[in-house]
Amino acid sequence: MSQPYLKKSKPVLRFSLFAVAISFLILSGLLAFWISPSLKQRKLALWIVESGGDISYSAQERAAEYFLPADYGLLGYWPGVDFIDNLSAIYLWNSVSEISQLRHADGVAQITINEFTGTDLSPLRNLKRVQSLVISKSNTIHLNDFIQLSDLKYLTINNCPLENIDGIGNCSKLSFLDLTDTQVSDIKILQRLKELSNLDLSNTNVVDIRPLEKLGKLNRLKIRGTNISSESVHALQTALPNCIIEAD
Repeated sequence: MSQPYLKKSKPVLRFSLFAVAISFLILSGLLAFWISPSLKQRKLALWIVESGGDISYSAQERAAEYFLPADYGLLGYWPGVDFIDNLSAIYLWNSVSEISQLRHADGVAQITINEFTGTDLSPLRNLKRVQSLVISKSNTIHLNDFIQLSDLKYLTINNCPLENIDGIGNCSKLSFLDLTDTQVSDIKILQRLKELSNLDLSNTNVVDIRPLEKLGKLNRLKIRGTNISSESVHALQTALPNCIIEAD
């Protein structure tokens, strides 16, 4: 009995199907790489607006330098700004008790939290690109979550029971630091911040300011409302003759 004839598929056809499958996988990967972060940013943006805050995008920041409005055109409506631009600044004006959504703000350069009634700052831990951070009226007592914020240049933590600031020891680019109305007393860690130029310790428990003598770039210091002695102020002024010291 003769065997039925089986027509073999052509190698070219097999190769074409393989190429299509590979191309589809690559395209899917690229789309996922683009869409996933965009969806997270959109969710973050919606949360900020719903919380009574404001946001700013990179193109808006660049346009502001030339006093021009940012024009996204039709892409601003479809697929949406979050798919074609990155958030650059976040402003939370109203009171918030948790900031878990900020873990998706890894590309944001500026964050302002006007009133934070919570205690968990860990969502900020991996925001390695943030350069300016303001947190007011919080229950923060330490800054251990700031260890990895190596690009941070401007930091304001005020009106809170903050005591331990050792977490900012690795913020080597920090040039501005405001710790007013906190419970900070030990500032030895600040001697590691060689770029620090502006420091506000008003209404804190700081008494010993000798660690500041090693900060050659410090040009303005505010220590009003403290128990720092006039002798200590004089000694610091001698060590840093170009520093403007505002004391009682």
